[in-house]
Amino acid sequence: MAAGETNGAAGAAVAETPRSVQIASRGIRTATQACEFSSALIGDIMTEQVPVRNANAALSSLRSLIRVADMQHRYGAAGNKEPINLVPGEAPPADETQKRIAALKAELEALERAG
Repeated sequence: MAAGETNGAAGAAVAETPRSVQIASRGIRTATQACEFSSALIGDIMTEQVPVRNANAALSSLRSLIRVADMQHRYGAAGNKEPINLVPGEAPPADETQKRIAALKAELEALERAG
């Protein structure tokens, strides 16, 4: 239902969840997701779906995440070519994990064959 529509059974107005809330509830782990969230938040503020006070708190938290990523980039391993996650300690993407598992299984099989 769109904003302003009513629920036929109850007759009560159904409020649409702001886009920024939907994005934030999925988690913000990359710079792309942070930009998507910020963009959605601007729209939600302009349409008065999110109070300015809540938006200020959300952006303050996002700024802290970005600061942590910046510090990791500045003082982390120099040869690190992987994208820096905004959430420290985040698991690597599933495809990288699967590649690592396959490599470890192959190594284990080679060791078992070698005796």
